[in-house]
Amino acid sequence: MKNIIIVLFHRYRQGVLILLRNKSLFFLFCILLISCKNKYSTNDFIFHIISPIESNVYYDDLPVVLSINKDIDSVYWTSSINGDLGKGSQISVNLLPGKHKIKVIAMGCEKVISITVLERFNKNLMKSKFRILQTPFDCIFKNQKYKAYIASLNGSADNFFIKKKNLNYLNCKDTNLEDEDGLKLFRCYDNINSVSPIPDVPILRYFKNTIENKSEKKFYIVNTKNQIAEPHYISFKKYYSSDNIDVWIPKKTLIDTVFLDLCINEVENIILDRVLKIFGKAADIDKNGKITIIFTQTINDEKKALGFFNPADFFKNNKDKNSVLYNPSSNEADIIYAAIPSGNPSDNYYYKAIAATIGHELTHAVSFTAKTYSRIIEGNLEAGRMDVFLDEGLSHLSENLIGYGFSGGNIKFFNKFLKDTTAYSFCKNSAAGLSDSAGQRGAMTLFLSWCFWKKGGMDWDVDNKVNLIDKGGISFLKELINSEYTGWEAIGYAFGTPTDTLFLEMLDSIIQSCNNKESVSCKKDPLTNEAVEFLPCMGEIDYNGFKITISEPEPKIKEGDVIKRFLPYSFAFLDNSLLEIENIYNVLTFYSENLEDSILFSLVR
Repeated sequence: MKNIIIVLFHRYRQGVLILLRNKSLFFLFCILLISCKNKYSTNDFIFHIISPIESNVYYDDLPVVLSINKDIDSVYWTSSINGDLGKGSQISVNLLPGKHKIKVIAMGCEKVISITVLERFNKNLMKSKFRILQTPFDCIFKNQKYKAYIASLNGSADNFFIKKKNLNYLNCKDTNLEDEDGLKLFRCYDNINSVSPIPDVPILRYFKNTIENKSEKKFYIVNTKNQIAEPHYISFKKYYSSDNIDVWIPKKTLIDTVFLDLCINEVENIILDRVLKIFGKAADIDKNGKITIIFTQTINDEKKALGFFNPADFFKNNKDKNSVLYNPSSNEADIIYAAIPSGNPSDNYYYKAIAATIGHELTHAVSFTAKTYSRIIEGNLEAGRMDVFLDEGLSHLSENLIGYGFSGGNIKFFNKFLKDTTAYSFCKNSAAGLSDSAGQRGAMTLFLSWCFWKKGGMDWDVDNKVNLIDKGGISFLKELINSEYTGWEAIGYAFGTPTDTLFLEMLDSIIQSCNNKESVSCKKDPLTNEAVEFLPCMGEIDYNGFKITISEPEPKIKEGDVIKRFLPYSFAFLDNSLLEIENIYNVLTFYSENLEDSILFSLVR
């Protein structure tokens, strides 16, 4: 026995000597030796549970956050009572009452903690949100007479449905508008060569002398049927001039000017003042101190638009097709183009619709001035233009705020969006792949309007109802168009709250306001008597014999209904049949394919 001990001692001493000669092995040995004495296992250096907290008490009417300290894809959560809870380094679930052993498995290791969940009916709990990071996803929640919706931010998914039964595919295809409604979708191309890096600043026309005081003049008019074609070059005569506007009409066209006069009256006495108050001034390119309005028959004849603003007019005309600054349609002036107005309320070119269009296009001119042109003349030759969804959303909102939301046709765009919210993203391409659509414009009108009034909105001067009084909303819009941001983030920057947060707050607000009400009241312009605020569930609207019913957002998702493509920044309300149960707890299982990022499931009372 003694000899064995001596042999073992010599072998141990030889091992120590080997370790001392090999520094790397020695340090590894020391680390292993120290770790054996530590109260934590080596697994604790891999991951640990952040939430829930061991032995804490939680409630069954609020979601419990389950998270670890590592961002790992393959993380599996289970409960001794609920069973499988889901997958992800951070998820939220509602747990049934009882003593739970929460187990998490990740990186080949597992951790277990114990918590207690108590039953509670919380009358004050108005909303709860669950982030779906993978599917299938089981959501257990207490039945408290909720309304519910699903929404995405940057997330998206294919073939999204809830607790599969019979599959009824929803129509997410972008159907065409009626021809007369599509006229408002026209906008001049954004790829202005002059906004690209410019080698010679004098191409900008802000040094130009005042325009000649002529009664006749030729103007370039964009071919609205084919924008890449050569522009029309047409003679016009000056029809009207004031301190604020110059109006030109076709020289060779004899028209009844009664409704032209009515249109000009609306523009000069209401629209100009209000656009100026809400958004500010457009650049005075020709230095005449006025906005030029050109009424052209080509717009009526081509049947593609009601009017337009051409940002190319802010830059020097250049007919050299080989030049990077090729700009053949520029009139080198601040101009709004409009169709010849008519007096028929059912006609596409009714004078009030044309007046609203002029307000819409003037807003484009002001926004372009603030966001892009002002930065170019300050030396930032790479200043970008506002994203289309935001640019158009602001101009459609402008029509509402200046008192022409109905007569301008905005209400149709708004209704189109509400008829299929799953077909349109607020800021990305539609289900049909369109980067600009009537439904998206209706969606952005809703969102920007909600932000405007949430920020304080505006009021009207009791002594002069044309005058608008800022209550916070106008300052918000001015901050938005003057900031350096050109897309989704511009909204949150101007508001002072992240845009994603505002988006979800708006959805909560909408579903609450539509809850158990026949119609939702909205603010109206005291001068034009048109709605300045568009909201779902407004009920039936009758304007000049045109009737339309604004109801809840559709479709209402039922069990088994499939959203073929759940778009980023879109939403859908859930049908009440998914939430009407006799049991205390409700379980919904969400399924999808190709889930990217996450989808949010929201409960609101």
